[in-house]
Amino acid sequence: MKFSNDTMNILKNFSLINQSILFKPGNQLRTTNGAAVFAEAEILETIPIKAPIWDLPKLLSVMSIVDSPEIDFFPTYLTITSKNNVIRYAYAAESLIKSPPDKSVVVKDTFAELDLSWESIDKILKAVSILRTDVLTFKSEDSKVLLTTSTKNSSGNYGSDSFTVSTDVETSNNFKLDFKPDNFKIIADNYKVKIDTRKFINLQSDKVNYFISAEIE
Repeated sequence: MKFSNDTMNILKNFSLINQSILFKPGNQLRTTNGAAVFAEAEILETIPIKAPIWDLPKLLSVMSIVDSPEIDFFPTYLTITSKNNVIRYAYAAESLIKSPPDKSVVVKDTFAELDLSWESIDKILKAVSILRTDVLTFKSEDSKVLLTTSTKNSSGNYGSDSFTVSTDVETSNNFKLDFKPDNFKIIADNYKVKIDTRKFINLQSDKVNYFISAEIE
């Protein structure tokens, strides 16, 4: 099989969340950083067997050596073939792979739901880098949903530097959830956002579905 550009982009993104991945039979890819992030995506290709990959960035780099690689899965290894080139890549022990369960997370009760453009997400992530902030906050203020980045000190107070994206979404719920910016390694896309009362956020696009837990104070 050949991996589509969308599948390759998803794999590259998932490698930023977790360097390992467990390919499972079917057309679902899932990954987790083991703590705060769970991501899943449906791909066009159908994976035939389990394939535990310890170093996904390395596999992606190996695939880039050849043009238009053909991927074939075998019981203990996969091959990457192109014209006169064949690369054999061995699997790891499945027990070494940090892999999420097959069940997806279900959003049950929300503080708020909104559409968030990549333009807005990109701006706030750039603000994180420029201002060197360490917190992303989804909160309600004056009945509006705001997304803010700022710095929180050891006493739990917020610093003076901040950047805020104001949405048009109104809410009667009172909430304030802090997230680590490092957990927002997401594909550039527009997202439907659900802020769950169990203190996590769900970001869903046409290509991928992320669940990110808030920091526990």
